[in-house]
Amino acid sequence: MMYRAAGRVYPELFDPPNPASFDYEHRYIRKPNTREILIYTDRACSRNGQCYLRGGCSFLYQPSVFNEEGALTHGVTVSFSLEACGPTGVLNQHTSNRAEPRAVIAALQSRG
Repeated sequence: MMYRAAGRVYPELFDPPNPASFDYEHRYIRKPNTREILIYTDRACSRNGQCYLRGGCSFLYQPSVFNEEGALTHGVTVSFSLEACGPTGVLNQHTSNRAEPRAVIAALQSRG
């Protein structure tokens, strides 16, 4: 079954890519400077713009890879719920706009 929205088609079901098609490294490396790593962040907020919001954040800096035995080893992914209070201690509503910089701050504060 397919869904249409704004002229684009979104498949309901999909097949993930074949892991053998990719050349994984032990971490995401910025090619021009191998001393730097890339960190991917994401955020979500269920019921965004409505009542009873729940925000969450995540970041990852190491991909999942298949080891020599063919077992999937999970990359370094950190996910957590958005805090109700910001750094000033003021109670804030959960929004995806708050969750996005929170994911970046957590990634920068982590030590991998």
